[in-house]
Amino acid sequence: MFIHVKSALYIIYIVLSLFNSSTTFAASNNKSLSEGEIKQKIDALIGGADAKLRHDRMARTEEATKLLLLVTDERYKLDILYAQFATACMSNEEYSEAEVNRLFTNTTVLANKLKDEAKLYYSYHYMIYYYEKRLQYKKSYNLIDDMYKLAIDSGSLFGLVHSKLVDANTARILKRYDRVLNVGNEILTDNKKLFDLGYGSSAEGIEKQVSSYIAEALLELNRLPEAIAIYESLIQKYPDNLNIRFTFIDSLFAIGKWEKAELMLNNIIKLDSPKHKLEVNQVNIARLKGEVYFHNQNFEEAIPLFEKFIKSENVGGFRYSITSSKLLLAKAYAELGQFNSSSAYFSSWSDEIQKEREQQLKQNVAYLSVELETQQNQFLRKEAEQKLKNEQSKTRWQLALFLCLLLLMLAIVWGIIRTNRKLFAAANMDPLTKIPNRRFAFNYINQLIELAKSEDKHCIAIVDIDDFKTVNDSFGHDVGDNVLRQLAQTAIKSLNSRDIFARLGGEEFVIVFPCTNIEHALTRLETLRYEIEKSNFDKHLIDRKVTIIAGLSELSNDRNTVDWLKKADIALYESKRNGKNRVEVSVIT
Repeated sequence: MFIHVKSALYIIYIVLSLFNSSTTFAASNNKSLSEGEIKQKIDALIGGADAKLRHDRMARTEEATKLLLLVTDERYKLDILYAQFATACMSNEEYSEAEVNRLFTNTTVLANKLKDEAKLYYSYHYMIYYYEKRLQYKKSYNLIDDMYKLAIDSGSLFGLVHSKLVDANTARILKRYDRVLNVGNEILTDNKKLFDLGYGSSAEGIEKQVSSYIAEALLELNRLPEAIAIYESLIQKYPDNLNIRFTFIDSLFAIGKWEKAELMLNNIIKLDSPKHKLEVNQVNIARLKGEVYFHNQNFEEAIPLFEKFIKSENVGGFRYSITSSKLLLAKAYAELGQFNSSSAYFSSWSDEIQKEREQQLKQNVAYLSVELETQQNQFLRKEAEQKLKNEQSKTRWQLALFLCLLLLMLAIVWGIIRTNRKLFAAANMDPLTKIPNRRFAFNYINQLIELAKSEDKHCIAIVDIDDFKTVNDSFGHDVGDNVLRQLAQTAIKSLNSRDIFARLGGEEFVIVFPCTNIEHALTRLETLRYEIEKSNFDKHLIDRKVTIIAGLSELSNDRNTVDWLKKADIALYESKRNGKNRVEVSVIT
């Protein structure tokens, strides 16, 4: 047995010797190449490193890294390391955190040595993006602090501006718009100095990015004129940047300025440049044209444009528009009576809304954990001070209470996630009329109130059909059902594309007018009442008009769902008491 073990060890020794010999031979063989030839081999390996098989990419990258050790041109080394690092951070492929950290360290050390500010601070930018994509906000915050410290210690204005830019972007992701405005305005002030110091193209890129952050924050804070002014200034300064124009048109759609949005879209369509012909720009133009067609009730033209957009794999920075496009597709198909397609897109939209909410909740939990850990660290420092004063018992009770509160808050957040999953698993459409049902409407109203700011204006109306029981009794339930279906489709055509029209049950409906004051809501409701009055919903009702009564109510400062609906219900009762075919506005404040 001893002889066999000895023989096996001898064979292993021979194999390892052969392996070391082949490695040494490969290295010596590469050393015989000129530096230019080694660079060509590295470029070929890196160029093929995006192969579908991970092991093939890893093997190519590893070989390129070994060859890079033989290169004396440090500027070339930095370019290769930076490209590898950026790919690792931005790729959807799962790179290990150790691998990404190794690339980050190697890139920043060499960039710092060569005093390459752009690659140094953009490397921090990529690393922070990598952490935030994985909801590791503690690490991203620490890295932002390191970035600030590096910029201040080195006296780099470029680095300071980039540190603030990353700070503003993190605040934007977490929907902390007041901080976006504060940091963003600081960046614009500092960026003017960068222009003076000769950072032309870099300063332009920073200006475009931070201005778009500020405009987005202003829109979210309902400061529309200021946001529009920023977009118009950017378009005038950077007329060839289509992303700015696309974002501005989306903003104009959101606030109902359709004529101005359509004019801007037509100006983009008339452009004839290489950028204009790129797929990412063509599919976004298609999406915006689809919105215009939808608004003009040209649903057959809108549908293929929306489908072109959502099926494209290259939509640029407008992936968030895929969800809203699916909702508009569901409405468009419903308008054309293609209810199977409408239902499919509506379900897909509901699923994506649920995923977005869960992702936002996960972000909030991750952010909350960082905030709580920061508070816990402060608490622990106080505990140390209390120990010096012999108050250990009191401090420990405070820490225990804090940890209990932390667990309670995490339990509440987890309960919210589970509740949302159950709510979205329920059906959201009324099977008869193919419009949203009571559950969807009440969930939407609750969400609207939850997200409403103090200055927001929202309205709801409860609608009832006059003498509907007589229609059922005189002509049968088939005619009654047809009246309900036709009335629902008339309402969808008459109302704004962002209004929600839902069936509460029987002949009772609810309309939600988001971001609409009482005057505009009344105008749209009166238009709907008139459209229904002049319509003929069924051949059996030629000599009989179908009319509605409605009660309209505006959301008051107390932000209470029950009171809001009750006011609309009282207004409906007043409308019934005063006659038929009329709208009553709640006088209760």
